[in-house]
Formats: sequence, structure tokens, C-alpha cells
Amino acid sequence: MKSDALPTIWTFNEKVTNRLFVWSGLSMALGLVLQANRAAFWRAVGIQAMAWGAIDALIAWLGRRSAAKQLAAGPTAAAEIGQARRLRWLLWLNALLDLGYMAGGTRLMRGSTGSDQPPSETNAARRGHGWGILVQGAFLFVFDLWHALTIGDVPKPGND
Repeated sequence: MKSDALPTIWTFNEKVTNRLFVWSGLSMALGLVLQANRAAFWRAVGIQAMAWGAIDALIAWLGRRSAAKQLAAGPTAAAEIGQARRLRWLLWLNALLDLGYMAGGTRLMRGSTGSDQPPSETNAARRGHGWGILVQGAFLFVFDLWHALTIGDVPKPGND
């Protein structure tokens, strides 16, 4: 798809998926690098980075595929409005889910450092998984929130 030839929501959708692909690639690359670390904490952070990166890549691919199918059917004003509404709804829903991921990551981190638990590699790994989830959730919260807020600024066709 060539962005400058597409109606505005399709260009916006392409930018969102491109950005998510970049984040997923960076996450997976960092996750691979962290697997070389001997510390259980960092290996666990790396596992989370790789897993979230793979899921984000799948989400970006599905979003791009869905938009391509709609474009192939012929981009109409109704299709553009529908796509804008769906994308906005998905971004807001994901921002809400991201808050849950951050809470879960925080809980996992804190649950692994209770005073009744002796320090161990298992606790370090749990903290690492918690931090990994928290970092991914925080990034995705900002990502989804920012895109949900800016999608309203996408001009309608003919309103250049």
C-alpha cells in the first residue's frame, strides 16, 4: 500500500500498524539479547519481551490484513467511517486492557518479594516476568491512548 494515495483513515491505520511492527521487532530483538544473560531476572524480562513482541506482530499483521481487505473492496466514505470507528474502539479497549496488564505485572513483581519468601532464582524470575509485563503494558498503554486520541484528528476526505 502506498500511503500518500490512500484516504486518511487508511494512512493512519498503516502508520499504527507500522509503529506496532517496529515495537514488536525491537521487543523480540531485546528479548533474544537478554536470553544470553545468566541472571534469571533478565532472562525472564527477555521471555516477556519476545512473547509480547510476537503477539504485537500478529496484531499488527491482522490489522493490516483487515484494512487491505476493506481497501480491496473499494474505499468508500462509509467504509472509512466504519474503519475509523472500529480502530478507535479497539484502541480504547486495548488501553483499558493495558491497565490490567500493568496491574498484573505489578502484582507479579510484588508477590515475588514478600518478606516470608527467601531470595531465590524463582523469585528473581517472577520479578523479571512482572517487570517485563509492566514495561510492555506501559508502552502499549501510551501507544494505544495516543493513537486513540489522535485518530479524532484524522481529517475527513475532501476536508484538506
